[in-house]
Amino acid sequence: MSLAIAAARWHVWLIAAVVGLETAPRLGASSPDTRFTLPGFALGYFWDTPLGWTSVLATVPVNKDSVQFASLAGFFRDEPAVPVPPEDNVYVRFAGYSLVGSMLAPLVGAYSSFVLINIAFWVAAVLATYALAMRYANSRLAAILAAALVSTAPAFEALVGQALPYIASYSFFVLGLLLFERARVFERSTTATTAAACGLIGGLGFLFYDLYMLPAFVVVYGVFRRMPPRNMVLVLVVMALPRLTWSLYWQAAQLGSYSHNETHPAEALAAWFDPVRTGEGLARMKGYVLLAAHGLLNIGAAFLFWPVLLAVWELWCRRRSPEALWFVAVAVAGFAPALFMLSTWPHIPRWYAYGFPAVYILAAGAATRLGRNAFTAPSPQPSPRGRGRGSWRGSLIGAVVLLPAVVLANLDVVGVTKPMELLLFQPTHWSYLWSP
Repeated sequence: MSLAIAAARWHVWLIAAVVGLETAPRLGASSPDTRFTLPGFALGYFWDTPLGWTSVLATVPVNKDSVQFASLAGFFRDEPAVPVPPEDNVYVRFAGYSLVGSMLAPLVGAYSSFVLINIAFWVAAVLATYALAMRYANSRLAAILAAALVSTAPAFEALVGQALPYIASYSFFVLGLLLFERARVFERSTTATTAAACGLIGGLGFLFYDLYMLPAFVVVYGVFRRMPPRNMVLVLVVMALPRLTWSLYWQAAQLGSYSHNETHPAEALAAWFDPVRTGEGLARMKGYVLLAAHGLLNIGAAFLFWPVLLAVWELWCRRRSPEALWFVAVAVAGFAPALFMLSTWPHIPRWYAYGFPAVYILAAGAATRLGRNAFTAPSPQPSPRGRGRGSWRGSLIGAVVLLPAVVLANLDVVGVTKPMELLLFQPTHWSYLWSP
């Protein structure tokens, strides 16, 4: 047992080291979300100057949204003045991230505190993906390769140097998937108490981000698995309690809040039926086709394409397996909320990174399959030595198959920035397909 614990700790430190190496060259002014959140790469009409959406946090250049989260953290620390007071802060509803991010600020500073919290959530996402890959890919090699993909995931790299809740929310999504799997929340024998507890824990993610992906997964996979309706409703209702409790507390304390962003889902729903955007007749059908194509482009850009191609092929190979429904449910839940926002916000591929548990586990499974097939012994009774060589070579082939994904994710460090730019914000002439 002590040996197993020591091995587990060694793996955690190894993952933390890899994540640290991915983080180090992407801090402050070198953060992709600082460098590329500019008119040349995004919404040209919205940001009027090259510094239109950048700012400074504790002397470190950051994306301007980071200042809002840092200001909320400063408010929680009872600082006498903050750059963005609560009544002007768009992200009061994401108070959980600011609260956690402020914990280390007295020791390491405001900016470093958020970076360390991001790294911790990133490591947690890697470990949760590994555990899920062991369950649904049923292969230690696939689990290791999936963990490697998450450790070098471009969406994590792009945002780790910001005081933004994306990495935390990505992590909450995969941790929620792991919780539901371990608690067997979809089984008919699961008690109401277990379902409610899972809903409450999963609902904590809503204090960090609008994590609609988790309830979407409960609905989609619950329907696939014929989850008892009572338990499904219980999970969904209890999942809303943490955000509702926080909102009621904030109002009872008579604290200011700027809630403009909360109307975006309603605006997106209206936009899908707005004839100014959709047109009429054949023009409307053309608009929907273009938006669907744009959604596929966003999904590809979020993962820099190669892992998605591998994942699609692997899912096809597994289409008759019991775990295929889980992968489909994760993909639908991870992508659907962002696809819903295509009608108003079609230019932000990083929103689609929530499908990473399915994409990276399937991509790792595809690499493992290719390596295994490449060295399948022709003899019905291969020698143990031959099996060992084939296994070793197959593992190497699997790693090589995924190498392009790791290389693409790190090209920005050596000055090839276009893939990372595409992940963060698509060029203007690609984005506003529905602009009047």
